Amino acid sequence: MVFRTTSLRSPAVREYLKTQIGEQALMVAFLCSSRPISAERISQKTGMKVSEARAALQALHTHSFVQCSKRMDKKTNWISYTWSLNLKKILDMVNGVYSQKLNLVQSTIEMEKNSLFFACSDRCRRMTLEEAMEVDFRCPACSLELSSVDNSDNVEKLMKLKCTLLALSA
Repeated sequence: MVFRTTSLRSPAVREYLKTQIGEQALMVAFLCSSRPISAERISQKTGMKVSEARAALQALHTHSFVQCSKRMDKKTNWISYTWSLNLKKILDMVNGVYSQKLNLVQSTIEMEKNSLFFACSDRCRRMTLEEAMEVDFRCPACSLELSSVDNSDNVEKLMKLKCTLLALSA
């Protein structure tokens, strides 16, 4: 299953950037998305200290989510740096991560639907039919007899998780 999002405003992109680089860097990423911008200008627009803006830019740059350009002023010999967003890199990364998650959830759903599971009355450990046969339907932890387990709740939870992941791509 393939996950596709095409916008920086997508919930999946926002969530990914927040967890990978933090809330401030997410705000900086939005400012860099429209046109190249300096750390000083980011500081003015957000109320962050210039050092905080630079730290957020560096966090984005570490993941190659922004690109830096430098320009020298011929009169003052000052070098100014501007930053622009690499949206394609962000979207590729997010789509890859969420596609992997979605595929994992889908394969787990298939396994849950297509397998029989067994556990003792104390629920020490859940086992597949093959594992239960290897231990003669006795729990290795407590020696109680193993019985069939209804996993419809697990399937339902996984289906909800799948729907949540798909909703994030909107």
